[in-house]
Amino acid sequence: MTSTTANEPRPTRGAPVWPVVLIVAGALLLLGNVGWLSWHVLFSLELLFPPLLVAFGLDMLLQGRHRLLIVVGAIVAFAALSAGAGARLGTGGPAPEPMEVTQSLEGARRAVVALSSGVTDLTVRGDARSSLLVAGTVRPLRGERVQRSFDVAGGVARFALRSEGGFARWLGRAGRPGGWDLTLGGGVPVALTVDTGVGAADLDLSQAELERLDLDTGVGDTRVVLPARGRYAVDIDTGVGAVTVSVPRGLAARIEVSRGVGGVSVPSRFVPSGDDVYVSPDYATARHRVDLRIDSGVGAVRIVDDD
Repeated sequence: MTSTTANEPRPTRGAPVWPVVLIVAGALLLLGNVGWLSWHVLFSLELLFPPLLVAFGLDMLLQGRHRLLIVVGAIVAFAALSAGAGARLGTGGPAPEPMEVTQSLEGARRAVVALSSGVTDLTVRGDARSSLLVAGTVRPLRGERVQRSFDVAGGVARFALRSEGGFARWLGRAGRPGGWDLTLGGGVPVALTVDTGVGAADLDLSQAELERLDLDTGVGDTRVVLPARGRYAVDIDTGVGAVTVSVPRGLAARIEVSRGVGGVSVPSRFVPSGDDVYVSPDYATARHRVDLRIDSGVGAVRIVDDD
């Protein structure tokens, strides 16, 4: 049996890496949720994680020796990654000119519209008076490419607008800010798919003839105003940010919410029916109704009445 004397060095334990990472990440997300930090700034920290993890590993391996040198090396690596990403994306040049979007139905009787906006703010409005399927302006960031496609087959128009150019487009925001501002019309049933990365999403579809909405957001607050007429389904999957859905008072609804980190608020006119399920009393017989499913991540979910 061996014993440890006072003169023998005690074993050195590594730094508690993951608790520190979780605390810092939680603090940053909280600051973003209350609006004290921009989500675009938080998203830029993605480049910091690889050198940070390497620095933690080296610090544990060397048991705290040469810590200053390791920290300086991590900072240099982060700067090099940022500069490299900026060079690849051409962030030093001028921002692209705004892209005007105008698309007619070309005889289609219904439409499928897909929008993938990437790292920018997105605004979509429904306009029952517009004869165009999609109209508006897209302001790309430096290094960003916006791909557009359209075709008509079997009486169905398919329109897509997708952002491409890599995960670090946030580096281009130092100049003119990006943004998508679109109007959805045409007077035909529309199945709308929206996929955002980082940025606020504001969808006022009160004047749209909606057939279905699939909304997948990453980081940023989301606001959706639903149309009062029709029978349609809405599926919202959020990452980080608050979600507000306005349901017209004359629209019956079945609401299913999958709670993440944050509270859920539902008007009293919807009756609880099981865990996190709320239903209008007249849902089964209503002429106009919506099946609404929300899968929330980090942030509050608010269902409000739209007068």
